[in-house]
Amino acid sequence: MKASQKLGALSRISNYLNQSEKSLIFNSMIKSHFNYCPLIWMFCSRTSNNRINRLHERSLRVLYMDEDNDFSSLLKMNRDITIHHRNIQVLILEVFKIKHGLAPPIMESILKKRTNIYNLRNF
Repeated sequence: MKASQKLGALSRISNYLNQSEKSLIFNSMIKSHFNYCPLIWMFCSRTSNNRINRLHERSLRVLYMDEDNDFSSLLKMNRDITIHHRNIQVLILEVFKIKHGLAPPIMESILKKRTNIYNLRNF
């Protein structure tokens, strides 16, 4: 089942659930789709990123039953950030691990440190 289909199911049953139950379903069923392989999501197109953000916004609207506030206000209400910003955080964490030798060997093989072969002023 795709995340949008799960959101449709959540919106249909949201009238029968309290806030904590809706939040639990949102985090476990919808948000988990975008937490899976976040580094792959980094390389999707802007159109796909906008679709992800619209789905995230729609799910927050269902979660809080709020049609008036904008996306940033809904994110603040949920103490959340956009999926793209979360993916950037994961990428930065992986680069940190690689730089300090904490990453698995397969990740270290992806990003290799380049040696500067040019004689620049700050070399």
